[in-house]
Amino acid sequence: MISLKDQSDLRSESGLKIVKVHVKKNDAVKKGQVLITYDNEDARQQLLDEETRLKKQQLNREVLKEQFMEAQRSGDEEAIRRAKRDLDNDQLDFEMATRKINYLRKNLTEQSSLKAPFAGKVGAVNAEDGMRVPQGQAVFTLIKAGSPFEFSFQINEEEAGLLQVEETVPVTIQVQGGKPLRVDGVIKEIEATSGGDGSAMKGGMKEDQLQKKIVVAIAADNNLQGGEQASLQIEKKTAEQGLVIRKELLKKDGTGSYVFVVREKKSSLGNSYFVQKAYVTVGEEVGDECLILKGLRPQDDLIAETSEPLQEGNRIRIR
Repeated sequence: MISLKDQSDLRSESGLKIVKVHVKKNDAVKKGQVLITYDNEDARQQLLDEETRLKKQQLNREVLKEQFMEAQRSGDEEAIRRAKRDLDNDQLDFEMATRKINYLRKNLTEQSSLKAPFAGKVGAVNAEDGMRVPQGQAVFTLIKAGSPFEFSFQINEEEAGLLQVEETVPVTIQVQGGKPLRVDGVIKEIEATSGGDGSAMKGGMKEDQLQKKIVVAIAADNNLQGGEQASLQIEKKTAEQGLVIRKELLKKDGTGSYVFVVREKKSSLGNSYFVQKAYVTVGEEVGDECLILKGLRPQDDLIAETSEPLQEGNRIRIR
């Protein structure tokens, strides 16, 4: 199944009530565009209260300055120290109040709306006017402009050894209500995995085999939404030439590797069929298949299943 590579969930940071949702699914948005407006009246009132309190403090500061000047004129050292201390304390209160107001202004700006962190397209929408989305819950899924699609699958280590990062591979995508879409994909990652949650290519992968996760990227396409099924078939030419058979047909003895083949004996009474060992030279092995370099001909019939154990020379019946 394909999914978009560059997408982000935008979450509710405050849990405030939503006044207005400004966009809908599949809308194109610009970086910094307002997506949601929140009801942040409580924070606005708190800011106004703090600003009023600071103004009152500034008026009181004028009184403290006058008291300090009066103490200096009187020459009373104790009164001067006391007035100076009151001014210093007031300055600290002023600085603290200013920091708080700046913090409240910043929060009011940030929490009054949700803006797009980058240009792109709106995916899932989990909000509507009048809702309170719990803090931390996703409100939108935003897809980055030009985001490629990707999908992954698992194969065994031997098969993965035939692939390369940045290799182009043919991909078929099942588009809902339309013909299969054939596109080029690019292998972006080949990494070890413990397995268990990916799809596997055909090849009879066994549980004890080391597995590799393959990630394939597909260029952005207006015909794709995400969630479509993807498949690919990769054919690799080997440097060695021969016949490909299933590994399970190979057997070994003191002489070497062999397979059982059918040999026909013709007579006037009819044709008979016998088992014969065909010793072979084995080349590359990939998955549950191997390449036979010597010892077999294309016309040879291999014996895959029998009701009883076989030995060379046994007479058999072909069904």
